Amino acid sequence: MVILSIAGALYIEFYATGRLRRILSGLLDLAAAIPSLIFGLWGIQVFTNFGQNWAEFLANRLGWFPLFNTISDN
Repeated sequence: MVILSIAGALYIEFYATGRLRRILSGLLDLAAAIPSLIFGLWGIQVFTNFGQNWAEFLANRLGWFPLFNTISDN
């Protein structure tokens, strides 16, 4: 995540044009104003559904493997 942050900052500083720079800087300021708790709650909501679908996919395809068999038993 740190690498993406550094890459984004370098892009905004050295490569972005005037209008794009203003837009990206504004979005970055908005993201800094949102507490990390809100980002965490949003992440739980999004990735819980994704993880459940992924676990079902693995259990259906790799159910013969004991690790994925225990997932499918629950």
